[in-house]
Amino acid sequence: MKGLLGRVAAYALGGALIFGAVFAYYAHIWGTYYNFNLAIEFCELRYCDFVLYYYEQAKVILESHAPIVKYFYSPSFALLIWPFSKLSKSDATDAWGYLQAASLALYVGSALTLLKKQAWWSHAVMFLLTITCYPILHNWKWGQANTLFVALAMLSLVIQHRAPAPLTALPIALAAAGRYFPIIYAVGFLGPRRWQLWIWVSVLTGVLLVGLPVLTMGPQATIDFYRASAEASRIATSTWVITSASSHFPPTVLARMWPSLGTPFARSVLTGVCYAVVAGNLWMVLRAARLRPETRLPYVFCFIAGCTPLLLPTSWIHYLAYLPVTQAFLLDRIVRWPQPVWARAALGVLAWLPSVVFANVVFFNQFDPYEGYAAGGWLLWANLLMLAMAHTLARWDLQPAVSAAPAGLHAAPSST
Repeated sequence: MKGLLGRVAAYALGGALIFGAVFAYYAHIWGTYYNFNLAIEFCELRYCDFVLYYYEQAKVILESHAPIVKYFYSPSFALLIWPFSKLSKSDATDAWGYLQAASLALYVGSALTLLKKQAWWSHAVMFLLTITCYPILHNWKWGQANTLFVALAMLSLVIQHRAPAPLTALPIALAAAGRYFPIIYAVGFLGPRRWQLWIWVSVLTGVLLVGLPVLTMGPQATIDFYRASAEASRIATSTWVITSASSHFPPTVLARMWPSLGTPFARSVLTGVCYAVVAGNLWMVLRAARLRPETRLPYVFCFIAGCTPLLLPTSWIHYLAYLPVTQAFLLDRIVRWPQPVWARAALGVLAWLPSVVFANVVFFNQFDPYEGYAAGGWLLWANLLMLAMAHTLARWDLQPAVSAAPAGLHAAPSST
């Protein structure tokens, strides 16, 4: 008990020191929250997306059969946050701030649990990278929910072997009800219970995405809402999204850099390449049972999370809020990699360090205005470097499981 309390105290003190140093840096470069708000991206409002879209949609969700302009999420998400709409806009914005803070706390707590078998210093690295990660600050500025969705996905993964199946499936189902795509994290359920967990995720997601709006809005209103939302999303992804500097979908990023790659044919080819990389990631997830137990779930998280900008044409900046956790884990694996020092140093300097730098707010602050950073697709490169490291290191972590199998053939027979 004393050892546990001592560790908690050490983590709390270390976290406070790291947070204090980072906060001092923010106070130095921005001075006020208003300046922070403007620096991260345009829009002077606090929690712009919440104020302009989430709150307004929640206010009319029970009367309207169609989403308001630029609300591209499910009716279930608006229903889940409906209580905020009963507050004044000012009070609701304050309450949303508390939810943002709770989401970040859940993110850090889930990440520490995911990385609990890694070196203690990797936990400090994760916390430092988290509070200096541009996608997470971007999520905070806009009042987005992707930090929460990533935290919920991690939570499901880390409790899958100890919690009842419905409770394990619920966090991913909640995330999927808000943004659809987090359901892909269910691929990370491993072991004999995976089919049971997949069934529960499907059931709970169906209840939230279909049952909840049907019960509260009515069947026809639910159908009308989803049809209008799908059409609005189709128009957006075929028009302004493909030219937006905030999108980190590879075909969009490459078309920004080389306009000749913006043709429909080129986009189709590049999209196919993205899907091939996703297939490779999911193949590694399916082989995860052969990974070292202490690295199994962190690798699974790396491979699934890294699919995000490869699948979604929007791929806004805050979608990549998972990067700090993956980067901290991979640094631990680089340090343990049984290769010559020069090989570990090369991987660290040529892959890990750029991945961290490209996603860090210190690097972002070297650009003025914001579009100069976003247009370069730096977060896409950070993600691709992360995936390259994960594939490289996971192949080493697979080796003991591969070599151990034949050894079992020579085990001494048991006495009968």
